[in-house]
Amino acid sequence: MRRKTEIALAVLTLVFAVAYLVGQVAFHSTRGQFMPFLWLHCGADLLLVCAAVRMLRGPGAVGLACGAWGLAFGLSATSFFEAALRLLENRAPASAETALTLWGLAFLAAALGFAASLSLSWRRAPLP
Repeated sequence: MRRKTEIALAVLTLVFAVAYLVGQVAFHSTRGQFMPFLWLHCGADLLLVCAAVRMLRGPGAVGLACGAWGLAFGLSATSFFEAALRLLENRAPASAETALTLWGLAFLAAALGFAASLSLSWRRAPLP
């Protein structure tokens, strides 16, 4: 049962990484952003893909996935709140609500992935 859960998390991790990369590149090409931010997000994507591939190969890589999901969670939270602040301060274009919605979905997905990988990586004490 635990192995099936790890495989499901690995597949969802790959799906999220691809969607996150596509969204990040689309956001960068349409709105522009500071290039190191794009590199950070691409690094998180690389970690997510590496963790997913490692989880698909065998057990024992949920900790790596937890770290990758934690990084994606932190970066998406930062991007979401930065976009929300720009929108509240009227420094964003009128179409920024769409970007804010997508950042919010990425933030929620990363939070759920982080929680799932953290719960799988938590070591349970053996029964006496």
